[in-house]
Amino acid sequence: MPKMRCKCGKALKVGSQQAGRKLKCPECGTVLQVPEAAAAGGGRKRSGDGFADSYKDYGAQDYTTQMMPQAKRPRKKKVQAKDDDGEKKVAQVEEVNPSKTVMVSMLAISALIVIGLAAGGGYMYLNTAAQYAEDMKIPTEFGDWNHEKGHVGARFPKGFLVEEGVQAGTAPWAKFSHDIQDVVIMIRASMSGSVISEVDQIGILRADDPEQAEMDALRSAADYQIEKMKVEYDTYEETNTKTIKTGFGKALVSDFNGSKLLMQEVGLRATVLGGKYQYNVICKCPADRLEDYRPMFSKVIESVRNGRAKSFR
Repeated sequence: MPKMRCKCGKALKVGSQQAGRKLKCPECGTVLQVPEAAAAGGGRKRSGDGFADSYKDYGAQDYTTQMMPQAKRPRKKKVQAKDDDGEKKVAQVEEVNPSKTVMVSMLAISALIVIGLAAGGGYMYLNTAAQYAEDMKIPTEFGDWNHEKGHVGARFPKGFLVEEGVQAGTAPWAKFSHDIQDVVIMIRASMSGSVISEVDQIGILRADDPEQAEMDALRSAADYQIEKMKVEYDTYEETNTKTIKTGFGKALVSDFNGSKLLMQEVGLRATVLGGKYQYNVICKCPADRLEDYRPMFSKVIESVRNGRAKSFR
């Protein structure tokens, strides 16, 4: 414990709680002022209250040393400048905080990055949307397609994928599709219906009324194709049946509505009597867009004809 000495020579012991206070010398009665340095001789800072000092005695850290450092105020420096009369004057200029400048720069750069990303994303969105709108346009131009075997040909919408092949060895088929538009056009020759078709063709040529015989044969072939469609679907029906003219001759075309595995399919289906085969032409599209695609479907169905023909209608 620090000591201080009176003028009379008496040594007095003082504690940190007595720093800055006045004491009376027990020897001569002189009033003494306890200096701050004397009381702080033990190496501890005065906390300002006895409560904190009592905890220091038990090894507690001085709470005044644990406070967060205060933010530094901007420093000012003196610079010389001239006024309008040319006299020199001393002015105080606040120094710029480098950390503040860096922060502002970073915020500005971040803002520019965000704006750039937003602009780029907006451009990509608009570009994608424009491309999608272009892809969703219903084609108005058509290309010519002839099966490699030469049995059948037709016009197909430009931009559609064209696939073809044969089934059961010889019966030709073709598929025109557009994945984005979810539209499919299929032309399928029926092997089982080919015999009926040949018999019908002979009957038409020998009939007293060839036109009526052709219609009877066409309805018979259409009924056969409808039964086959009912096998493919869980539910199936046709409406709005009418007669049209194709490259092969007359054909029957109907609106169809079918469902399988809880999925609904709508479109047009046509029965066409070819020279060797019956052709089942199926055009499918989204349920809410049949009227939009009807002209395109009709154009394809009406163009179905012998693949060896020189030109299309």
